[in-house]
Amino acid sequence: MFDHGRYFREKNPPYRTVAIVGQPYNTSLEEAQKFAEKVGLAVTAPAEITQSWHFPGFTRFFCFTRPGVSVRLLQSHYKAELAEAASF
Repeated sequence: MFDHGRYFREKNPPYRTVAIVGQPYNTSLEEAQKFAEKVGLAVTAPAEITQSWHFPGFTRFFCFTRPGVSVRLLQSHYKAELAEAASF
């Protein structure tokens, strides 16, 4: 789940981890959700899960946080969602 992982921490002491981004290959959102539930985390993903920065179009993008943490995705992560909504 944490291939090509990036870890984000608080900017002030005690510098706890606030988010872990995993960019695995061949993993579904359902698998990420099951993993998150199993370990007590929340998962956020863009509308198109292959919008990762490691290998766009191939690796997935999952952001794991403690429950209740707000995650803001990049503007480009929302474009697929907006385009899909506009097509209806």
